Amino acid sequence: DVPIFGAGLFAGEHGAVACTGDGEVIVRESIARRTYEALASGSSAAEATAAAARAFPEGAELGLIAVDRGGFGVAATAPMAHGIAADDRG
Repeated sequence: DVPIFGAGLFAGEHGAVACTGDGEVIVRESIARRTYEALASGSSAAEATAAAARAFPEGAELGLIAVDRGGFGVAATAPMAHGIAADDRG
């Protein structure tokens, strides 16, 4: 799933997203692209990853990492939608 652009990986001027887990669901749901679109529309990395993890189908597993254009990085997992943020902006 990760090597499939738009499903497991997406990057552009607004940031970058990568995910792993239940590949068939990740591909079908285009999770990386959808998370990137949230970044592009102004959501923070934390908001975008949390929303993607909450929206992921019940029972499927997801590991998701997003970095926004400012270098703020977040990791989230589903089904438990926990997030860990790393901010090196000082």
